[in-house]
Amino acid sequence: MDRLQVLVLEDRAADAELMIAELRRGGFSFDWHRVDNERDFAAHLTPPPDLILADFNMPQFTGVRALQIVRGRGLDIPFIIVSGSIGEDVAVRALQEGADDYLLKDRLTRLGAAASQALEAKRLRDKKRQTEDELTRERSLLRTMIDTLPDFISVKDRDSRFLLVNRAYAEFLGQNAPDDLTGKTVRDVYPSDLAAQYIADDQVVLKTKQSMLNQESRTVDRSGNALWHLVNKIPLRNGTGEIAGVVSIARDITAHKHAEEQIAHQLETLTALYSTAQKLAQSLNVDELARDTVERSVREFGARLAWIGRVEPDGAIRLLGQWPPEHPYPATIIGQWGDSPEGQVTSGRSVRSSDAVVIQDVATDPGVVRRETLLELGFKQLAAFPLVSRDNPFGVLVLYSDQADFFTPARIAFLRALSNQAAAALQNARLFEDAERRLRQLHALRQIDMAITGSLDLRVTLNVILDQVTTHLKADAANVFLFDPHTQTLGFAINRGFRSKVLQTATLRLGEGHAGRAALERQIVTVRNLAGEPGKVTYAPQLAAEGFVSYVAVPLLSKGQVKGVLEVLHRTGVSPTPDWLAFLEALAGQAAIAIDNANLFDNLERLNTDLVMAYDATIEGWSRALDLRDRETEGHSQRVTDLTLRLARTMGIPETDLVHIRRGALLHDIGKMGIPDAILLKPGPLSDEEWQVMRRHPTYAYELLAPIGHLRGALDIPYCHHEKWDGTGYPRGLRGEQIPLAARIFAVPDVYDALTSARPYRPAWTTDRALAYIRENAETHFDPRIVEVFSNHD
Repeated sequence: MDRLQVLVLEDRAADAELMIAELRRGGFSFDWHRVDNERDFAAHLTPPPDLILADFNMPQFTGVRALQIVRGRGLDIPFIIVSGSIGEDVAVRALQEGADDYLLKDRLTRLGAAASQALEAKRLRDKKRQTEDELTRERSLLRTMIDTLPDFISVKDRDSRFLLVNRAYAEFLGQNAPDDLTGKTVRDVYPSDLAAQYIADDQVVLKTKQSMLNQESRTVDRSGNALWHLVNKIPLRNGTGEIAGVVSIARDITAHKHAEEQIAHQLETLTALYSTAQKLAQSLNVDELARDTVERSVREFGARLAWIGRVEPDGAIRLLGQWPPEHPYPATIIGQWGDSPEGQVTSGRSVRSSDAVVIQDVATDPGVVRRETLLELGFKQLAAFPLVSRDNPFGVLVLYSDQADFFTPARIAFLRALSNQAAAALQNARLFEDAERRLRQLHALRQIDMAITGSLDLRVTLNVILDQVTTHLKADAANVFLFDPHTQTLGFAINRGFRSKVLQTATLRLGEGHAGRAALERQIVTVRNLAGEPGKVTYAPQLAAEGFVSYVAVPLLSKGQVKGVLEVLHRTGVSPTPDWLAFLEALAGQAAIAIDNANLFDNLERLNTDLVMAYDATIEGWSRALDLRDRETEGHSQRVTDLTLRLARTMGIPETDLVHIRRGALLHDIGKMGIPDAILLKPGPLSDEEWQVMRRHPTYAYELLAPIGHLRGALDIPYCHHEKWDGTGYPRGLRGEQIPLAARIFAVPDVYDALTSARPYRPAWTTDRALAYIRENAETHFDPRIVEVFSNHD
C-alpha cells in the first residue's frame, strides 16, 4: 500500500504530535505536514492529501473555514475535526459542512478508528463515483450509439409509454429532442388507426413474452407520407427478470419496398415483353401482328389507347391496327410523315426523326396537334415510337394515357423495347408476305404462260389475265382495249367487274381519254380521283355510275409495237406502290405477248388456210386434168371422192384422216399420167401386154406422190385402191387387212361409180345391180364389213 499523505491543521506543535502518534498507534504508514494558516493550508492542497486533521479553532484560521475551502475546490478528502472543546451544535454544523468526524483532544484514542472510517468512507465514495462515472459513460455511449444509428429505436413501458427514444426516431416524429417524447404514449404521436395497431403489437409481445421479428409495417411520417418500416419488437426485462416493457427497433425500408415494387414491375414488364416476343414470333401475318402489338400495349403495359400505322411512299401513315378496336379516335387521324403541316403530328415527327416523341403534358406541350380533341377524350400524355428496320422507319406505334405520370423513363425504355420487337416481327412478316406475294405473282404469271401456250384463243388468255389482275392487284374491275393498226383505234375486247355492258361498244382514237393517251405516249397513266378529272375520261359518266374512284391505264407493248391498253379500276381510293405498278407492268407484258401471239397465229392460220386451199385447188386441178385426158371417166374423181367421204364418216373415221382420204380419192388415178394415150384412150379391150402397163399406174402414183411430204398421208388410196380382199389385186397382191383401210373404203365407191356410169362399150348399170355385184364380191374383192355399211348407207 502507498504511504498516506496527511495534512495537519494545528497551531500548536505538541497537539499535532499527539495526533500523529495516535495515527501511528493505529497502524497507519504516512508522511505528514503541519500548517496553521489559510495560505499554507491552501498551498498544501495541491496535490491533495489523503487525510486532513484540523483543529476547530485557531487564532488566524478555523477548521470550518478550512473545510469550506476543501469543499469549495470540489475535493473529496477525509476531514476529521479535532478540538479541545466543542459544543454539540458546533459538531453538528461541522458534519453538515462535510466533515467526516469530530474528536475531542482529550479523547484522541478514537483517532485511529475515526481515520480508518473516514478513509473507508472515502474509498466507498470513490468507488461509487467511479461506478456512477462508468454508468454515465455507458449511458452516454449507449445514447451516442442509438442516436448514431439510422434505425428508429424506442423503449416503452407496459402501457406503450415512451421511456427512451433515439434521435432518429425523435426527428422522424417531428420532436426537437429525444427527451421530448419521454412519458408520451404512442397515441400522442401517431394517427389513431396506426397507434391502435402498434399498441396491439406491443401487447402481443408482452403477453407471449416472445419477440416479434422482421415484421413489415405500414406507417406515415409527420407529413402524412406513406412509408414502410421493418420492425423488431423485443420484450424488456427488469432486474428480477419480469417483463417491464418493449424495445422496438424499426428500419425505414420504403426505398427497398419501392425497389422491390419496381423490380416486380420490371419483372412483370419483362415477362410481358417476353410473352409478347413469343406471341409475335408465332405469326407472319402483318395485320395479326399489328393487332397483337396494340392489344398488349393496352392490356399488358397499361396504355389507354394504342394504334400502329404503316409508312407509305406517298407520305401517308396508313392505320394497320388499334386497341380498343371500337375506339373512334384513330380513324379520324390523317397521318402524314412528310415535312408538311399535316406531318407535324406526333407520329409524323417520330417517323421523320426515327426516334421516340413523348408528350408529357397534352394540355401545355406546344407540339400537340388536335389538343382539344385529345383533352376531351381524357388523354393527358401520348408517345410515338418509330418502327425501324436497317435505319429506315417503316411504321409507328402510338400510345395514349389518361395518367399524368404514365411515360416514366423506365416505361419509355420498355416501350422502346416493345416497339423494337414489333418492328422486327412486322419486318419479318413484311418480308414473308413480300415473298408470298412474289410467289403468287410468279404463279399468276405462270398461269398466264400456261394459258398463252395452252390456248390460241385470245379471249381465253385474256380472261386468265383479267382473273390475275383482279385477284392479285385487288382491282374491282379491269378492261382490255385492242389496237387496230389499220384504223389506228382502240376497240373493246373484254372486261371484268363491270355492272353494265355500255363500255363494250367503246372505241377510242389514239390520244383520246386516258387509255388513248397511255397508248399514244406508251406510258402508264394513273388517276387517283376520277371525279376530279371528268373531262379527261371519254366515258366518265359510265365510270361514275359504276362508282369507280381510282384508275390506271397501262399500254400493252410487244416488240416495240402497241397491241392495246389494260385499264385497272378501283371503287376506293388507291395509291399504287412501286411493287404494285411493277407487277401490273409484268401482267401487261404477258397480255401484250398473248395478243401478239394470237395475232401471229391468226396470220399464220390465214396463211396456212391459203396454202391448204392452194394445195387442194392444185389437187383438184390435177384431178380435172385426168378427167379431161380420159373423157370416159370425166366427173368420176369428184363423185367417187364425195361417196368415199360419206362412207368414211359413217364408219367413224376421224376428220383429220378424212383430209388425206379426200386428197387420195381425188388423186387415185394420178398414176395414169404415166400411161401412154394409146393404151389409156384405146376404145377396145386391152391386150395382156397393155394390161401389164396399165396395172403399173398405182406404182407410178406412189413414185409421183411419195416425194411430196404434204401428200404422203394420201398415198394409201392411189397406191392400193386396186388391191383385193382375197389377195388377187395389184400392184402388190395385198390380202385382207393388209390393205390400208382408206384403200378398202375407197374400193367400194370406186367400183360402184364405175358400174353406174355409162361407157362406150356398155351402158350404165342400175343401182340395185351395182349393189348386188358389190355384195357378190364381198370377201373376194371387197372388205365385207365395208360392203355391209355401204349397202345400208343411204
